This record gives sequence, C-alpha cells and structure tokens, in this order.
Amino acid sequence: MNLAGRNIGRRNFLGIVIRTINQDLSISQKFIGSVVCLVIIPMIFLTLVFYFKFQQILEKEVSSSYEQVVAQYVGSIDNKLTLYRNLLDSITVNGMVQDIFSRQDQFRINSTLDIGRKFSKEIDNQLFVKNSNEIYAIMLYALNRQFPSDGIHTSNVEKVKNEAWYQEMIKRSDTTHYFSYIIKGLDLNVVSLVKPIPDLTGNRYLKKLGFAKIDLVATSLFKMDNRRADRDNYDIYILDPAGTVLFTNSTKPFPFTGKKNLHEILGSDTGRWTIKDSNHNGILIHHKIGGCGWTAFVMFQNDELENKVKEIGSFILFIVLLMLLILICLTALFTRIFTRRTLLLTDKMNRIEKGELTVGSVIDGKDEIGNIDRHFNRMILRLNDLINENYIQKIEKREAELKALQFQINPHFLYNTLESISAIASVYGCREICTICEKLGAMFRYNINKDHSEFVPLIEEIQHIQNYLYIQKVRFGDKFTTFFDIPDELKDCKVLRFILQPLVENALYHGFEGKRVQGCLEISAFVTDGSLIIMIYDDGQGMTAEQVERINTYINENDSRSIGEYKESIGIKNVNSRIKLVCGEEYGITIKSTLNSGTQVRITLPFDHAKGDGNVQNPDCR
Repeated sequence: MNLAGRNIGRRNFLGIVIRTINQDLSISQKFIGSVVCLVIIPMIFLTLVFYFKFQQILEKEVSSSYEQVVAQYVGSIDNKLTLYRNLLDSITVNGMVQDIFSRQDQFRINSTLDIGRKFSKEIDNQLFVKNSNEIYAIMLYALNRQFPSDGIHTSNVEKVKNEAWYQEMIKRSDTTHYFSYIIKGLDLNVVSLVKPIPDLTGNRYLKKLGFAKIDLVATSLFKMDNRRADRDNYDIYILDPAGTVLFTNSTKPFPFTGKKNLHEILGSDTGRWTIKDSNHNGILIHHKIGGCGWTAFVMFQNDELENKVKEIGSFILFIVLLMLLILICLTALFTRIFTRRTLLLTDKMNRIEKGELTVGSVIDGKDEIGNIDRHFNRMILRLNDLINENYIQKIEKREAELKALQFQINPHFLYNTLESISAIASVYGCREICTICEKLGAMFRYNINKDHSEFVPLIEEIQHIQNYLYIQKVRFGDKFTTFFDIPDELKDCKVLRFILQPLVENALYHGFEGKRVQGCLEISAFVTDGSLIIMIYDDGQGMTAEQVERINTYINENDSRSIGEYKESIGIKNVNSRIKLVCGEEYGITIKSTLNSGTQVRITLPFDHAKGDGNVQNPDCR
C-alpha cells in the first residue's frame, strides 16, 4: 500500500472513531470521557513527570551525600596512615634503635632477651596507641643475618628474605612503602608500612641498617564509621594502581573487573557511577587515598534511595488517588445533574414503548431537552388520535377474522360420528354407544367454550384430541394406534383452542389412507429456545418434497386463490393463520414429510405466551 492509501486508511479510521464518539456514546459517557481526557490524563502525566524528576533530584542529592561520606572515609584512612607513618619515622630515628642496629654485628643469640626487652620498652614509650585493634605487629629487621630474633619486635632479614615485601624493598629508595597481603594460616589480611632504618651515626649516614615494619589489620583500618555502617548498606573495594583488589568486605565481585577503562578510572582522583547488573544495584563512588596511591571504591546499595523514593511515591500516590476520588465523585454528581432531564425523557419514551400512551410530566426548560420534550408530547397526542381513529377499528376487524376462522370447522366429522353411532346401535346394540356419546358430549362442551377464552391449558387440548381419537378408533378399529409424550411441567401451558384437531384429522384421513398395516400417531411437546413446540407425527404414506413445499407455501400465504388445489388442507391453513394473527409472524406450522415414511407437523408457539392467561394484549403475563 502506498503512502496515499495509508493516509486514506487513517482518515477513515479517524472518521469511524469520531462518529462512534459523536453518535453512539451517551451524554454521560461523553462528559466522563471529556473529564478523563482534559483532567485525569493530564493529571496522571504531570504526576509521572513530577515523580521521575523528583527521583532524579533525590538521586543526585543522595549521590552527593555518598560522595561526602566517601571523602570523609578516605580522609579518615589518610589520617590513620599519616599517624602510622609518623610512628614509623619515630621508630627508625630512635636513639636506642640506632645504637643497637649500628652495632648489630656485635650481638648474638644470647643477647636476644636483653635486646627484646629494650625494644619493647622503647616501642611502648612511643606507641601511644598500643591498644589499638588496627595494629597487628611492629617489627624491626636487621641486615645482619646473625642478629638475634625474639619474634615479637626484633628479627633479621634472613627470616623474611622470601617475602614479597622484602624483595620489593631491596629495589626501593629510602622512603615508606605500602604492602597488602594475607598472613597464611591465619587468613588475615594485613596492610604493612615498611621503611628502611637509616644509619645516623658517624660516617655511614644514609646507609641502611635494616627495616622497620608496622602491620595493620586491614578490616580495622578500612572499616567505615560505625554510625554510617549501621545506616547504609555498602561494599568497600581497595585497589592498588595495577587494579588488583587489595581488600574488600564484600562477597560480590568488583563491578569494573575486566573493564578496559579501569586504569583510566584509577588515574582519576574521584568519580561516580550508577551500577545496575546481576550483582549490584546502586551508586559506586571512588576516591584516591593520598600517599599510598591506592583507590577506595565504595558501592552504596540503593536501599536508602529506594526507600525515600517509595516513601515520596506513596505520598504522591495517596494525594493523586485522593484527588482522583474527589474528581470522580464530582464528575458523577455533575453527570447526574446534567443527565437527569435526559433520563426523564428516556423514561417517558420507554413507557410509550410499553403502550402507556400518556404525556405524563412535562420537562421544563428552554434548552434542547425541553424542546424535544414539547415536540414529543405533541407527537403522543397526535398518536392517540390516530389510534382512536384506525387502530381500534383494525382490532375489531381482527377479532371478527378470528371468529370467522374458528367457525370454519369441517362438518364431515359430525356427520361421520353420527353415522358411526347409528351403525353400532343398529348392528350391535352395545354399551359402547354410551361411551361414544360421553366423548362426543365432552367435545361439544369444549366447542361451546362458555368463558369465550381464546386460550386453554395444553392438557385440555390433549384431552379433546383423546376424545376425538377414541371416537375415530371406534370407526377405524385397529387401523392406527396413538402415543402421547407430554411432560407434566408443560400440561398447564396455555395454547390456542382447536389447533390440534385439524392436524390430527388430516393425519388420519390422508396419512393412513390405503395403509394395510396398523399406523402410528405420536403427539409430543417440549420447549426449545424459549418456544413451546408441539409435534404431530404419523408413519403414514407421506408426501414428496414437491408436495411438502407447495403445502408449506399455501398455508403461509395470504392469498386464497389456490384454495381449490389444496381444499383438504384448509384446516391446517386456518390453524396456521390463527397462530400468526394472535402470536406473531415468527410462529406457526411447519410440515416435513418423506414419501412412504410418514409426515411430521411442527407447531411453534411462544413459551411465555403459552404459560400466560390468554390475554392477547399482554402475552408476558402468567
């Protein structure tokens, strides 16, 4: 489809939508739709915009707060390291240390206890933070491999010649250096500050006498302030310039592991990132630790931010819902006020539709509703006049037609019955004549219809047919047998009087004509799709498809010019016409038949009407 075709399709769709809104929706729906489009949707949109903007501002403020926390944290580490550097400097230039280490070649193993006691006392004097849980050990290593070692504060380089820090210090200058490693066996991560001990005596100034080393517990050194730790959920990563993680308090991997730009990040003094992956969801702040060249990374989980966002979001949601509730209530109130007069007009129309042709109350007002009501009232008055002129006359004519149809009963039955009575009386003189007369009397009483009701219970119509069939059996003997299948719950249903006899008579005279074996006649009733169905079936000679089509056409057409061809079916036509006149065009008789297989006549009546009291004007009454 080209562009012009798509544009036409869009215009057609838009036109359908506009017509639907303009023509198919009620006034209340249009009013509510207008409120939704003009108020509720913009309100929700502005609320979402405000919520996300507030979330960004809050995230920025929280991130700034985190940056200050990290800056304070790194500053605290710097202060600690400065303190321990100063302590290390004091130890390396201490007079006692210089005196003993300048004469380290003179001491042997028997001097271990004395040297250890002197060093411990001197270090205790300088170590004003002796009880700090950050210090794991303070050791002095002499270059003389024979220097005695007490394992507490003194040793020689022979003991540590294979340790990484010593191999690195051999290559370094006379400054303080930092190392991090794990003490095997203890699984303890320590940070070591190491500085060469210079020779400050005599001519050997600047010559190394050994090394002084302070081991610090990494967990204590890098822990965050207790108040902050209790409040925040965070992960700490300490990295060296090479990108190796020296210390972490987390079991999660470092977020930037394997990233190409890690060295570029380590080269900057500070930075901030928002991390969202399978292991982390929070804000990562990094800050360079002065002096040692290490970088501290602190990952703050978004618990605080999310809690604040949820708190504010819940408050905003409460306010919006409250406003929407108030708006909906006001909309419903205004809609009720605006549509009340429309509903009055609609109610008046519904009453007219049910047959209450009265003007009723007048809707005041000069707007469109009042104008429509005035025109509608004039129309009702005019309609009443027309009904008085024409409709009553048509009803009277219709009743006359019904009465005329009811009197079109085939007289042959009466003559044949009398003939049967006469024959039996003359030949046999049996008591069965009394029974026949009783049945015939019942039929006459049924015909008289003293209450002039058009409708009777189905059971009375069935009893009338049973009387009729009894008399016919007397005449025809065992030529046919009958079956009735009438459920008890349908016996009180109201049906038109005399609708079965013409159909049963037609089955006996035409269905079983020429039949040599005993025929079967079955009458049943059931309800389907809201209609009462009465079936009359005979297994007689049946009809061809062409004959069935002609008869169905004949009994349903209004023109009586073909009556001569189907004179034997005039009773069926009369019954079908009565049903359609009283119940409606959708009801009536349908005939199905197969040659040599029998005929089925189906009578369809309205079930509501069938259960009614026979009042034609109100078929729904029960």
